[in-house]
Amino acid sequence: MKKDPRVDKYIKDANPFAKPILNHLRKVIRESCPTAEETIKWRSPFYVYQGKVLCGVVAFKAHMALLFWNRSLMVKAKGEAAKAELKDLRRITQLKDLPSVNALKSYIKLSMKIIDSGEKRVRLPPKKKPPVKTPTDLLLSLKANPRALKKFKEFSESVKRHYVEWILDAKTEETRDKRLEKAIDAISAGKKHHWD
Repeated sequence: MKKDPRVDKYIKDANPFAKPILNHLRKVIRESCPTAEETIKWRSPFYVYQGKVLCGVVAFKAHMALLFWNRSLMVKAKGEAAKAELKDLRRITQLKDLPSVNALKSYIKLSMKIIDSGEKRVRLPPKKKPPVKTPTDLLLSLKANPRALKKFKEFSESVKRHYVEWILDAKTEETRDKRLEKAIDAISAGKKHHWD
């Protein structure tokens, strides 16, 4: 496997806790699947096998994640024990959080096997959220501004939810009142987000 210099830079720029983990995972992945292509996707190191994503490693501020695109199929193949272990791989803070090299290699090999089989993961439909319940103060403010009320009614459920949750998330009444005022101005201008 040819090293991608962008991955070298990613590791170099990572927080100190992440560097040994990134180097270790890179070595294990390369040993497990020498034909994988090392690349950067979504600004993080990923490994592509047979044109499909094998796995990826992402470093955050205080933890890391080893992600398998075929996770649901891997759990189906290996059982419930794998479910917990694969979930743990999404929150790694030190080398000892990782399973053994053999266990890591077995997951990488399983991901390769699934790619070779051509089996596709089943995407579950997103959970339907209940309709947005508009708080009374927002409703009264909208009714006082017919243009804002008309625009609000035209918005999708997700845009309405954005405004409602932003207002409800205020910690004080003063902040809530300011957000309410800003929301009415933005809504009447047809803006889908309060920061537009």
